[in-house]
Amino acid sequence: MYRSIFQCPLFALFLTLSFNVWSDASVHKCKNQLGEFVYQKEPCSDDTQALETPIRTKASKAKSPIIIEKGIGGDFHLDIEMNEISVKFVLDTGAAMVSLPSAIAKSANVICDGHITMNTANGQTVACTGVIEKLKFGQFTFRNIKTAIIPDLPEPLLGKNLLEQFSINQSDNRMTLSEPE
Repeated sequence: MYRSIFQCPLFALFLTLSFNVWSDASVHKCKNQLGEFVYQKEPCSDDTQALETPIRTKASKAKSPIIIEKGIGGDFHLDIEMNEISVKFVLDTGAAMVSLPSAIAKSANVICDGHITMNTANGQTVACTGVIEKLKFGQFTFRNIKTAIIPDLPEPLLGKNLLEQFSINQSDNRMTLSEPE
């Protein structure tokens, strides 16, 4: 009995798997250890910083901007899900990197993997470095974000190593974070 190739179960399985592999149009933007951006189809490896902001293709929609109102103390605060816990961060465009108080790092399972000397508003201090596995706010998700763990830091800071992934517009009492054009 003659069968068309389209009636063959193995061909159907192959076609389904092929479609699933090639229909995923995401491209991952990763930062390697030299600080260079690398664009790749597969997720970022452990030795790169996953930025999880895929390149927009014609088929994808731009993510909605995040609008943040200035708080009573004059800071901009953002509620963020970090390693499955909710944390309120201060957006600090002057901070070189995302920074966490020791207690919050511990509750989010961010482990010290090295030490650095940092210049802070209160002078020079020694801090631990660590990695936040997952950080999510709005429609944006970031993975493997390098962070500083600072013992006497009063509140978590969202620093430049993450904020540089956005176009930032500040007007009056409002800050807008959006995808770069």
